[in-house]
Amino acid sequence: MTENRQDHVAAAVIYRHMPKGWEILSARRTEPEALRGGWELPGGRVDDTDEDSAAAAIREVQEELGCDVTITEKLVGPLSDGSWPLAHNKRIDVFLCTIKNGDPYIREQHD
Repeated sequence: MTENRQDHVAAAVIYRHMPKGWEILSARRTEPEALRGGWELPGGRVDDTDEDSAAAAIREVQEELGCDVTITEKLVGPLSDGSWPLAHNKRIDVFLCTIKNGDPYIREQHD
């Protein structure tokens, strides 16, 4: 059975230790209008190539935030493949990550 990659997304929970505790990076959407003001983790669709979800999470962080991350752990979900269910028959793989190189900065579609 061929996997429908349009229904498979990956997200990164980027964390770091700060003087007063832990910090998790999230971003607020500016577009499209229907999503404006909503908060999300960096991530996106797994490409239609042979890309796996871990590689997709790393790529999406680079594209969205301009930094490199290291995956420290996958947050295993309840679905049979370890992913988490989303609306409209989509599924998401979620990875805990730390910043390996660079400083995250806001790019398109976020403020």
